[in-house]
Amino acid sequence: MKEAQDSSGGIMILWDKRVWRGELLLVGSQCLTGKFSGIHDDFNWCITAVYADCDTVIRRVLWQELLQMKTSINGPWVVCGDFNVTRFASERTNCNRQNGAMTEFSSCIEDLEMVDPPLFGGSFTWRRRGGS
Repeated sequence: MKEAQDSSGGIMILWDKRVWRGELLLVGSQCLTGKFSGIHDDFNWCITAVYADCDTVIRRVLWQELLQMKTSINGPWVVCGDFNVTRFASERTNCNRQNGAMTEFSSCIEDLEMVDPPLFGGSFTWRRRGGS
C-alpha cells in the first residue's frame, strides 16, 4: 500500500491469497508494482497500479519510473489506474486540441509497448461536477 498524501493519492493492490502469491516490487512516487504467481499453476505476471499527479511536470517522474520498470519485468504486465491525463483531445469534453501532456502520455504508452484498450459503455470514465 502507498499512503495517501493529504486527502488523495493512496494506492492499494489487493489479491486473493488462495489463488496468487504476491510480492511488492516497487513503491514509486505515483505507483505500486507487484509481482504475482499462481498458487495452482506457474503463471506469473506483474501489475502496476497508478495514481498520477495532476501536475504535468510531476507526472513526468511517473513516466520515467514506468520506463525503468519495463526493463526489469519479464512476462505479462498490466498498468492501470488514474493517470490524470487523456491520450487524445476527443477523450475530453470541450477539448479541441492535443496538448503536450497528452502527447507525453501517448509517447509513454508507445515506449512501453502497451495497448490502450477502447472504452465500452460510455464516452468518458469521469465527469467533473456541473458536467464540464
